[in-house]
Amino acid sequence: MNLRKGTPGGDKTPPRPEHFSYERTPPGCKPWTAWLACEPYWCIAHTFEDSPTKPCLSWITSGALTCHFCKPLHTPPWVGYVGLWRESDLKACLVVLREQNSELSEGLQFGDYVTVSRQAGEGNPIAIRKLLAQRPWKSRKPQRQGPADLSHSLITMWKIPVLTNWYECQASQSDNAVSQTRTVYVKPDGMPYGPMEQAAAGKAGAQKTNDPVALANYDKLLAQIRKRSALPEPSTNGNHKSEE
Repeated sequence: MNLRKGTPGGDKTPPRPEHFSYERTPPGCKPWTAWLACEPYWCIAHTFEDSPTKPCLSWITSGALTCHFCKPLHTPPWVGYVGLWRESDLKACLVVLREQNSELSEGLQFGDYVTVSRQAGEGNPIAIRKLLAQRPWKSRKPQRQGPADLSHSLITMWKIPVLTNWYECQASQSDNAVSQTRTVYVKPDGMPYGPMEQAAAGKAGAQKTNDPVALANYDKLLAQIRKRSALPEPSTNGNHKSEE
């Protein structure tokens, strides 16, 4: 039996969003080196003693969502998330920084060669420092040749359903461009790619169509997302969007 074979990135299929998984860095661990996948991402977040940090929903959505983590007379701190490609195995990692040592991450940018460490003793934060002897970052993967977007990884890590639904709707709307004729990118079987996949499908050379059946199927996907997010349906004033 001859099984189909290929190489990663060889087929013209939409590239999967690279997932940066949380990397535990316990106090007193051995320092490790990596390359910065993007500038550190900072947001206002709620920290808890016995559960993972969660972003302030009101802050991160500019007031679109109500944050049930907020409490009177309590000001949540800034928390930083850093995407890294670990040198030992090129794994896409995500580490969390605290506001108290934010100065150490100032000026860091895509491609910087850094060391990640954490002093022994509970309560000590993770520190990322740019090394004096830099090693240039190189990768044959297109998605690693420019700054990474941590949004997908963070949404997955936070696991807040209402935020996930809000993000999916925002992503689908931002991928749209005003056009007289509405089009969507479709799979080989004619079914449209989802709202989160449209931009990647276009970059990968997927087929684009304005077939009414494909548009109807795409509208169903959007309606499902809006229903889960409790967002209003788009206005019916004759203006249309196209997925570019």
